[in-house]
Amino acid sequence: DWLGSELVVNGNFATDSDWTKGANWTINTVANVATKTSGAANNIEQAIAIDVGERYKLNTDFTGITGGNLNIRLGGTTNLDSVSANEVYSEILTAEGVTNQLRFLGGSTFAGSVGNISCKKILEVAP
Repeated sequence: DWLGSELVVNGNFATDSDWTKGANWTINTVANVATKTSGAANNIEQAIAIDVGERYKLNTDFTGITGGNLNIRLGGTTNLDSVSANEVYSEILTAEGVTNQLRFLGGSTFAGSVGNISCKKILEVAP
């Protein structure tokens, strides 16, 4: 029990809700992913309850990436990580203090999908 409760709502994209989508982002409720096509740089985001300076376990799947970078932000304006290839992603990120947002920012050339998003606060060191 070293992780807190799930903070993301609709992280499996079962419905086209709970996420704020920028231009070029769509939610596919059949494939259970959010997909961005190339064009303008913009993001998909969700407000989540985070504590500045605390660590969070972020898990997600990146698929269908054909170009560009997708930057990950947790509560701030700084890119905490960047993805440019298909992968099952599992990282520990430290929350920043500007906004209470989990944000995936796709660059203008980024095209690909994100799915199975989970974000949980780390309560203690893993056994």
